[in-house]
Amino acid sequence: MKKQIVFLSILLLGVSSLRAEVIEAKHFSEISTHATPGTLVISDIDDTILIPLQMIGSDEWFSHRINKHRTDGLQPNLALEKTVAEAQAVRQLTQMKLAEPGTDKIIQALQKKGICVMGLTVQASAVAMRTNQQLKTSNVDLTVNALSKEDQYFPLNGQNMLYKNNILFTTGTSKGEALFTLLDKIKVTPKRIVFIDDKASNVADVEKWAKKRNVQFIGLRYSHSDQSKAAFRPDVAEVQFNQSTFTHLLSDEEALSMMSSKVS
Repeated sequence: MKKQIVFLSILLLGVSSLRAEVIEAKHFSEISTHATPGTLVISDIDDTILIPLQMIGSDEWFSHRINKHRTDGLQPNLALEKTVAEAQAVRQLTQMKLAEPGTDKIIQALQKKGICVMGLTVQASAVAMRTNQQLKTSNVDLTVNALSKEDQYFPLNGQNMLYKNNILFTTGTSKGEALFTLLDKIKVTPKRIVFIDDKASNVADVEKWAKKRNVQFIGLRYSHSDQSKAAFRPDVAEVQFNQSTFTHLLSDEEALSMMSSKVS
């Protein structure tokens, strides 16, 4: 009987060690508390590591454009396709900055400890090279301690996934499913994952897949960008979209000034 109790205790301890946990994180630095040796640290890119210098090109702008196209009569799939094409064009032109000062130093400190910090984004593979350039401009190099030195390209749910420079581009596909499909492909089985993303839905999705695979999971819902998201103005972004050129994207200040001059 005692042996059965001991066995049951060990079993329950093992199950509890694989529990998932989701935490609200105001600052990127909070990831360091949970990134113990052997942990696979995964970070979203947009609104978590990088943000555009202006409203156009942001996640809020992307959602606004989809809604606009649908309001204009496009079917949902066509509205998405058109918005993706627009977003890819803007991505090639825009400059980016760190969503929070010091994020580069935090990533570098984790890498110096031998921890892999991987990128996971819903962006399409077409912007992979540009995204890597923008990260490096902000002193972020995710190739350090990479899961694999080789690029990986595979289909999933009708979309093409690309793993390049230790960033997985999911082209709008489930982040959790894409991540674990990649891990299977490169034969990596992490014991523990820490994932940070500004969208709770993405954190929940990766959490779901980690549970399926019995991988201990800690999810951080990054809230630092919430204020800038709330400040998004569709009217300003529309001026930027319609009045910018291939050589210059209007800043928020320039767009506001243009709008003010038209009113006066």
